[in-house]
Amino acid sequence: MRYERAQRSDLPALTTLWQTCFGDEEASIWEFWKIFDKISVFIARENAPIAMLCALPVTLFDADGESHAASYLYAVCTAPDYRNMGICAQLMDFAENALKKEGSAFTLLVPSGEKLFDFYKKRGYQTAFYHTRYTVTAKSSEAKIKRIRAATYQNLRQMQLYANFVSYDEMLLGLQEGLFRIETQELVCCAAAQRQGKTLIVKELLPDHKETAAALAAHLKCDCAEVRTEGLDSPFGMAKSLCELPCPQGAYLGLAFD
Repeated sequence: MRYERAQRSDLPALTTLWQTCFGDEEASIWEFWKIFDKISVFIARENAPIAMLCALPVTLFDADGESHAASYLYAVCTAPDYRNMGICAQLMDFAENALKKEGSAFTLLVPSGEKLFDFYKKRGYQTAFYHTRYTVTAKSSEAKIKRIRAATYQNLRQMQLYANFVSYDEMLLGLQEGLFRIETQELVCCAAAQRQGKTLIVKELLPDHKETAAALAAHLKCDCAEVRTEGLDSPFGMAKSLCELPCPQGAYLGLAFD
């Protein structure tokens, strides 16, 4: 078993592994691989890759507003025939050591289910990020709504968040399906959202404003919006310190690349 960085020649095999583990469409996976040269992809290999994880560069702002380089671990998976053998744990150790040497102070991740919180806790991760979720019925309003580019969204997002949050650069924000600016008589919001049938999945709404979520759902011809936003109601993501700094507590991660 070898633990190493993936090469571009591994992408067809990694795409197959991704599809096997997550069921995503091949086209969407290849769309993600467009940023391959700007991220780190670590693999466990026998004759072919049997496990992988992607490390996306992000910035963590602590409670004092100090910035720290961090890595968001994404698409962590192991081929079904090789699970429960400790391969993923060893791959994570290998990746974390490499990322630490490259300057990451923290690794972050979003468990895909409640049971995985316990798995990652054993790997030294702490629940650090929370959010609030709710559903609203679509309702038209006079709000001005328009799609915006990643750079514009980044600026709007940074204006809403001051400390204890994760910042994403333009490259990663560009992976989101829909980025919006919503202006009402009261405020200006930014939202990352995508349709799932007649439901609008709002991955982020800043600042939180239910009427704005309802207006965005109506604008996109959805029946309702399922919203994730700032709040401490539900645990969402975990963090591990790779240095002497403490992990954040009650912080905001926002977007998950689900």
